[in-house]
Amino acid sequence: MFVERVDHVVKKDGSAVHVPFVGIFEMRNGKIAHWRDYFDVQTWDRQAAASSRPEG
Repeated sequence: MFVERVDHVVKKDGSAVHVPFVGIFEMRNGKIAHWRDYFDVQTWDRQAAASSRPEG
């Protein structure tokens, strides 16, 4: 099974990071046998750095 989603994370400083993920589920006998998540680290880093900058 292939699942696309966007995770919304609120950091301690109150700023938010929104990162697209892809989940791959391998099913066996109707149950999840393996679960893998993939995302672009640069997308996370860019948003995390931008949300940590002081305004001004």
